[in-house]
Amino acid sequence: MSKKIKTVVKTGISQQTNPKKAAQELYDAIYQADASFAVFYCSSNYNLPILEKALAEKFTDIPLIGCTTAGEIGPNGLSDDSLTGFTISSSKVTVSTTLISNEGFNSDTASNAYNKLCQERDATLPNDGWGNFLFLICDGVSQMEERIVSTLFSEASGTPLVGGSAGDDSRFLKTHVYYQGKFHENSSLISLVSTSLPHTVFKTENFIDKQGKKMVVTEADNSRRIVTEIDGLPASEGYAELFDIDEGDLTLDFYAAHPVAVKLGDKLYVRSITHATKKLSDELPSTLKFACAIDSGIVLTAVEEVDMEANLETCFDKVHEQIGKPILTIGFDCLLRKNQYINNNICTEIGKIMQRNHVIGFNTYGEQINSLHVNQTFTGVAFGEDLSE
Repeated sequence: MSKKIKTVVKTGISQQTNPKKAAQELYDAIYQADASFAVFYCSSNYNLPILEKALAEKFTDIPLIGCTTAGEIGPNGLSDDSLTGFTISSSKVTVSTTLISNEGFNSDTASNAYNKLCQERDATLPNDGWGNFLFLICDGVSQMEERIVSTLFSEASGTPLVGGSAGDDSRFLKTHVYYQGKFHENSSLISLVSTSLPHTVFKTENFIDKQGKKMVVTEADNSRRIVTEIDGLPASEGYAELFDIDEGDLTLDFYAAHPVAVKLGDKLYVRSITHATKKLSDELPSTLKFACAIDSGIVLTAVEEVDMEANLETCFDKVHEQIGKPILTIGFDCLLRKNQYINNNICTEIGKIMQRNHVIGFNTYGEQINSLHVNQTFTGVAFGEDLSE
């Protein structure tokens, strides 16, 4: 019989620029010898080979995983150029993790990875009746998220899935995930988390349906996430018509404030435009470049913004209703949302909401929720206190 361990969550952050000192500070804050779940997020501005070695030397006996980011969310709220993380020590949490290569990923890759995780879980799970979810960190520049997420979710027969795409501080060149003491490129981490703690997987976005306005993608290059035609018109023209704006007035700020979404039932799943139009791109005139794959024939819904701060508060109010006040929230917050916080001068307010709900996470190059890769969304999993302890 396994020894009963009272649930203890430790969180920490270091703003030291020296990677060795940063690793030491994080270790001092979060290390637990019997931790079953240990995760960090770091700026890619660190010297990664030195940080890699320092973390491997400190966290020798617990299964530390992590990734590079486009900004960190730690105990002090929002931050940049930092190293943050958490550990969970509990008899009521078990975690199995595997690393996959994004290159050549297919259904067999997903099947083999998921079966491996299930076998490891079944060998350690104290009893039946625990809840499960998949925790996923993808390479953020591979453009493989849709394939990985949808395939893995299907293989796992609908087990809830949550995660984010690693970043590299807005360079969009090279992202890394960390596993077994090493940083890896073009790879993804899959963890199967089993727990009897109260928990909930959730998402929120600060957009609502814009009076039922829709458009149809009539021509697209899915592999490159490029839309060339909307409603039979050049893509930028069709988009401008949907939002009642002159095509010549389209800007990157307008795209950020006016994404479109896939609507499934009454839920929106945001698809962001990263750059476009003949004025902004000589390479691809009149096309729209999305941050998610877009297929021909897909129907996209026009959306409009609502207050970000109020929306996030409402999201956590719902979390509280489900599990009580979180003892830990693992959060994945889009880089485009972070940019909106900055533009709207609400970083402090958003940071305080994150602090109150014990969010440890990072700004992503895209978010995962169940079978979908989305943008401009905050996804996460929150753990509540076990009142039986």
